[in-house]
Amino acid sequence: TETPQYADLAVTKVTSNVQPNVGDTFTYTVTLQNLGTATATNVEVAELFPNNIAIVSITPTNTHTTTRFNQQTPTSGVWSIPTIDSGDSEVLVIVAQATNASVAFNTVEITHSDVWDPDNTNNRAETPTDPQSADLFMRKTVDTPRPEVGSNVTFTLTLENLGPTDAQNVVVTDQLP
Repeated sequence: TETPQYADLAVTKVTSNVQPNVGDTFTYTVTLQNLGTATATNVEVAELFPNNIAIVSITPTNTHTTTRFNQQTPTSGVWSIPTIDSGDSEVLVIVAQATNASVAFNTVEITHSDVWDPDNTNNRAETPTDPQSADLFMRKTVDTPRPEVGSNVTFTLTLENLGPTDAQNVVVTDQLP
């Protein structure tokens, strides 16, 4: 009996921060593994970026072979892996910046391999990206707008978050006149 050679390719994707603040930089890590018995050749992995991020950089780690990423549009590209041996993995690191507050999914999918893949259930991965944005409103009032010289004046600072998400690590500084 002859056992067919195959490349069970699997792709996973994780993000360093699922809920970054708008303007924050974060990282997606895409891992391609060959769980099969044969070397996979001419593998292509399609990357579909969500519309709530901007790409800062894309770097293949080239652990076992030289790979390349061809960003075809601001929202998509193809990661090309010439060969990936049985038991090996390759990693693509994508640095992105959150651009607006909305939930979207970053999807990656193996779209081609010259070697048969018997399990297509692990050929697609996605991770949510949900940038957060707070809308802070600061109000300053004074109890006596025209005080007498030498009298006390009370200033009241009111900070309001108009949303849509919680603000974190907020620091308010006020300089007195």
